[in-house]
Amino acid sequence: MTFDPQIAISGTEFRDEPLDTLLRTADEVGVTAIELWSPENLRTESGGDAVARLAAWSGRVVAVSVGVENAETEDVPGNRARLIDALELADRIGAPYVNTYFGAPGYRDDRRTAEVLARNLEPVLRRAESLGVTLVLENEFDAFGRDRYRGDLTRRPNALRAAVRRIGSPRLRLNFDAANFYCAGVEPFPYAFDVLAEDVEYLHVKDIRYADTTRPEPDGPWVRYHDYDRAYETTALGTGAVNWPGLLAGLAANGYSGPLTLEPHARREHRTAAFAQAADWLRIQISHLRQQNSAG
Repeated sequence: MTFDPQIAISGTEFRDEPLDTLLRTADEVGVTAIELWSPENLRTESGGDAVARLAAWSGRVVAVSVGVENAETEDVPGNRARLIDALELADRIGAPYVNTYFGAPGYRDDRRTAEVLARNLEPVLRRAESLGVTLVLENEFDAFGRDRYRGDLTRRPNALRAAVRRIGSPRLRLNFDAANFYCAGVEPFPYAFDVLAEDVEYLHVKDIRYADTTRPEPDGPWVRYHDYDRAYETTALGTGAVNWPGLLAGLAANGYSGPLTLEPHARREHRTAAFAQAADWLRIQISHLRQQNSAG
């Protein structure tokens, strides 16, 4: 099987801007797919219908992402409704995936939180199964400083695998974010990928490195994040701590056929350049893998 993943860019970098800006950036960097944030990316410059604007675009939407957390929350019915709305939007626009999150439950008990996840997602997954749209759960670290007890089971590969297997739905898969695992103190590849590979159907692509907190945050293209007492900075794809060549080879060997969605987390004035660098670097790596497979 030829390794030929579609490269996409994520609308998470455009959440306070019109959809048109996201689509223009995709065109500028030569990418024919996007991940759409709902409802943040659904405003257009003309005030017209975003679905119609997407239909007129030459590319495709590979996923709808919605900022819903599925841990212990005060508004489970509201979160379920938002997820079902996202599934129905994905179905309307032909997107095969909806991306979601677990969140901070306020305690650490992986068995209990797996039960909560199963219960909260039960009606959502019934709707996903009826529509033929797949829900992907993204692994996270404590990027927003709210997970006091490290209760988000997605930061622990074995707990995440156990939770997904417990639910057992073919419409619940994983969005593997290697940089997020690194920020959670977990080796992304080979360790986390080896644990989760059978359940991975979507990828977020960015690079990360430790940040020197004895120095001020640099006034450059990249963004600093924290996970408890550790600090990290995003960086150009292929220059950070994630073993991207190894991970891409692992994906190819595993028969991965989903998209590779770029989210470099660069400052706005450097955003297009960061997307372009990442897309070009990925194309080179994919070409090398194809050549190696052909030679083999």
